[in-house]
Amino acid sequence: MSRLLGILLLAAACDQQAEVPAEPSAAHAERIAVVDDTVALLSLSVDDQVWRKIAWEEDYDSARQRSQQLGRPIFFFSMWGELDGRC
Repeated sequence: MSRLLGILLLAAACDQQAEVPAEPSAAHAERIAVVDDTVALLSLSVDDQVWRKIAWEEDYDSARQRSQQLGRPIFFFSMWGELDGRC
């Protein structure tokens, strides 16, 4: 019953349309700029993104084959989404 209520509340919330101003206010634009500046400050530089230099394999069979060819272990990394430095 509570699951059905949650679904109905979610559907009702999604049905409402928020007003989006044509132009963001100066305060909103300033907050966006602060967030963008903070992300730029905390993001890794291209030189620090060493994970991009790794020859990644997209499936286990390819990784196992390359591991055997190079005599190196497999590092298994799994995630959802894009690995671009941002959450």
